[in-house]
Amino acid sequence: MRGLKKTILATGVIVSSAIALTYCTKNNQVVTSDSGSSTTLTAVKTTTAPVIDGSIDAVWSKATELDVTATVPNPGNGTFEGYIGLSYNVTLRSLYDANNLYILVQWNDPDESLANTPISYNPTTKLWARQSNNYTFDVNGNTTSIPFNEDKFGFQWNINNSIASFASLSCYATCHINPTSDSINNHTNPPSLVTVPARAGGNHFTNGPEEKADLWHIHLMQDQVYGYADDDYIDYAGGQLNPNGRHSDGATISSTTNGIPSYSAVPGSVTNTQTLKIGGTGPTVTVPAWIVPGQSDATALITSNIVAGTPLRR
Repeated sequence: MRGLKKTILATGVIVSSAIALTYCTKNNQVVTSDSGSSTTLTAVKTTTAPVIDGSIDAVWSKATELDVTATVPNPGNGTFEGYIGLSYNVTLRSLYDANNLYILVQWNDPDESLANTPISYNPTTKLWARQSNNYTFDVNGNTTSIPFNEDKFGFQWNINNSIASFASLSCYATCHINPTSDSINNHTNPPSLVTVPARAGGNHFTNGPEEKADLWHIHLMQDQVYGYADDDYIDYAGGQLNPNGRHSDGATISSTTNGIPSYSAVPGSVTNTQTLKIGGTGPTVTVPAWIVPGQSDATALITSNIVAGTPLRR
């Protein structure tokens, strides 16, 4: 859909004055904010709750607009390669009542992107292949494939003001470029050096065990269509030794090794993939785990439908 202006209506029970765009990894791009004369979103009290249906009710006219220009920076290490310099104009408005906080988000985007790393079938090779969620380039820097990733929007909140640098850095306080050296301190007592393979990109974690942030992450394909947002939190999680300090709410530490915690899984979304060997012994390929016979456009499957047997396991 061309010329689309994205609109998200979000509801929650947490009131905070700190709002930030929170994309960090190559799959969740970091952006910076320039809000001009104001950096504070003010929530206005309402006795009439807006209807959460994608349309803008008249009640939103009483809310003050905060206009933000978000531009993808170049922090290095290939973190935002392919996205650097892209700019978005974002308008935020907020209302609250006795029970809920409501946030209206609008931003410019030339395309409505709902495909999240889809798996396609090549009738010539008779093989399935999963599309990349990152830009890929040849040796000369020319683009060889564009990413297939859905539109997203995130809010990051400083829990109990535990992150000292959050007011000045916003999401940069938790966004870290992955190490390029292969030896870093693992923060054990006594400290020791461990080997960490260098890799491009970055990830989210806080700057110490006492720091923690909350994260509301809205995926337009995976959860917005069902009226929900992904509720996560970010902690230290061993710092750079951990693949990511971002976890779903409800996750608990199941074990700790050398001071690095492992987190239990919680119910939630499941990627519709499985790996199989061609002919049972040949090369490994990625194929869909479930399909819906005769359905040509299915962006997501509900767990209850999977249990009921509507999609078929292949």
